Amino acid sequence: MIGETIELLRFINPPGYGVRDIARNLHHRPNSVIKNLKRMKEQGLITFQLKISNVKGRPKKIPKITDLGIEYLESFNEMQSKILKARKADFDKALKDLKLTERMINRGRKPDELFVALRDVVFSIKGTK
Repeated sequence: MIGETIELLRFINPPGYGVRDIARNLHHRPNSVIKNLKRMKEQGLITFQLKISNVKGRPKKIPKITDLGIEYLESFNEMQSKILKARKADFDKALKDLKLTERMINRGRKPDELFVALRDVVFSIKGTK
């Protein structure tokens, strides 16, 4: 749902496209686009403007991004730039640490107490130098 919201916000900023144009360009079904745009309007991320033309029929509803929508998009972009890159070795080490902690707990030891004891040993060694 967040991915669809971001995709739509990026496409309609700047405004000017109708629902059919959006659906065609993003390769989505119009009903899906309409449903998502209604949800986004309820959330306050967009508003609709009517585009009146000389063509017969209903005027086009053009979605326009609100200030809240711009802030939402900027926050998402900022978050995307801060995603941590983890390597397989990082996950392997975390899994090893987790298994070690689990073994300690199964043997009746408390990992946090052992950590504090280890820290005290390190501080006492540093203090003697």
